[in-house]
Amino acid sequence: MARLTILDRYFLGKVLPTMALTLMVAAVILMLDKLLTLLNLTIGSGVSALIAFKMMFTLVPNYLRLVLPLGLFLGVLFAFRTLSMNSEFHVMQSSGISLGRMVRGPVGLSIIGLFVSLVLVGYGEPMGRYVYNLLYFDVTNGVIESGIGEGIFVKIPGGYTVRVQESQMDGRKLFGVFVAREDRTGRIETFTAKQGTLTTLDDGNIVLRLIEGERAEWTVDQPAKRVVSFDVFDLPFDLTNLLHFRDRGGDERELTLGELFRMYVIGIRAPRDSGGVILPADVPAIAKTISFAAIASEFNGRIAYALSILLMPFFAAPLGITSPRSGRFAGPAVGLLGILAYQKTLEFVGKGATAGKIPAEVSIWAAFLFFAVLTAMLFVRTANTTGITPFNRFEDALAGITRAVTLRLSSKRGAATAA
Repeated sequence: MARLTILDRYFLGKVLPTMALTLMVAAVILMLDKLLTLLNLTIGSGVSALIAFKMMFTLVPNYLRLVLPLGLFLGVLFAFRTLSMNSEFHVMQSSGISLGRMVRGPVGLSIIGLFVSLVLVGYGEPMGRYVYNLLYFDVTNGVIESGIGEGIFVKIPGGYTVRVQESQMDGRKLFGVFVAREDRTGRIETFTAKQGTLTTLDDGNIVLRLIEGERAEWTVDQPAKRVVSFDVFDLPFDLTNLLHFRDRGGDERELTLGELFRMYVIGIRAPRDSGGVILPADVPAIAKTISFAAIASEFNGRIAYALSILLMPFFAAPLGITSPRSGRFAGPAVGLLGILAYQKTLEFVGKGATAGKIPAEVSIWAAFLFFAVLTAMLFVRTANTTGITPFNRFEDALAGITRAVTLRLSSKRGAATAA
């Protein structure tokens, strides 16, 4: 087993502080943004603010999964930036230490990050998501029974989203009502009404009575709306089925990595002309409603995202190397834009795979391999170059273009002033 050398410890000492700071700052910013939304929901619904903090805590694995690759990337990038500005990088390179040897410590750190990511995406995030949905259910279920607050979008069990401009009588008398619902077929139904009332029936169910409004219906494929005006329209909410939240697994994002793997293997072996798949006993029974395309997309997407952290040291090092005499440093901006574009591409192709438009094994891994090949090409070319690196030349070209555009705009402004 290889032990850490003085060089490895030196590089890790440069990487870890920036990585830890990035993780802390990014996670806090993301959680505060979400906390404001949750506080708006809970306080507006008359629920204790402590529920908002509980809901936010369940999302911690999701936020850590998002910021972990960014933290490692920025840690490695600024480590090489510091070494370059102090000429330490060039001294090491002149003494025969290769770029591949320099990143050995950060690569070891990325391997540890891989296992942490697998735990987060495989178990922490799906469990946290289910608890979050459970708490959200309790809040919104209480809202429909106790009344609806003003100015907030409330998701009511049954697929309805409700927003009112004004509410009176503890949320039972409503004004400026908007209701929307989308079913599994993609059909969207919306209601707008001047007034509304929540009425409890003898059987315990609740009716939202809308007064003087319109009902519209359309689909994404056929956006032409069918609009019907009404004087009174009753929307019943059957609370007998809303007393308890569903079991975990109604959403593929709530399944653990082990459960996804078993369902994925079974789905591969199952006949393609059959809609049913026999599930293992320990897989949630409600997961039978999830399509195989969604299972394949979620499983492959999680694995690809976790493996992406292994690429961060090789992507960050070439972007961090710069000349001590150069004041330009576009590495963080270019790198973060590249990572963001890669993550959004994974999300986009994942949604396409979930919809069954393209196999997940093709779309997701094509995006991963494309990013991996670009990273490998950049790293190898930088490692085999002395002096000005490929990215330094890109920075010089970018600076030249910026300078030319600036001069062009300045000359036009001067000509306009003279005229």
